Amino acid sequence: NTSGLEIIVKYSNGTSVIVSSGFDVSPTTLNTAGTQNITVSYLGKTCTFPVLVTEAEQVVESILIVSEPTKREYTVGEWLDTSGLKLRIQTNKSTFDVTTGFSCTPMLLEKEGSQTITVNYGSKSAAFTVNVLPAEEKIESISVKNMPTKLSYSAGDRLDISGMVLEVTMNT
Repeated sequence: NTSGLEIIVKYSNGTSVIVSSGFDVSPTTLNTAGTQNITVSYLGKTCTFPVLVTEAEQVVESILIVSEPTKREYTVGEWLDTSGLKLRIQTNKSTFDVTTGFSCTPMLLEKEGSQTITVNYGSKSAAFTVNVLPAEEKIESISVKNMPTKLSYSAGDRLDISGMVLEVTMNT
């Protein structure tokens, strides 16, 4: 950007003028980080000045899900497994694939049915769905609440569990 650039032109007769247009500069595109010299050309004469070019910050422009996670079906209360999830990241500098470095929401699957999972990388997001099944009730423990009525037996007797009450604890 040469706006505001002025050069002092000195003539052989000892006079000088300030010129703010009508000159050429090169290079006009600065692609390499570091100090670069800018050449100013005017009426067959040249001069240079240095500029510092810094590396452009890498900015995420978009993300795309290349492959969804291997596990797509869950039970209520399970944690999301992102194994197999691959994202394609497009930045202002390059395109590359990642399998880590992103976050997903939600991680704990608490509602049954189709659930949308949002994947975030940088300031961009993408989504995929998983199926969440109702939690199965499972026996956590059992214990004898009331003993059977008959507790003494002779060899060869058949077990009689009359009166016995079991207490069953389920996880829900």
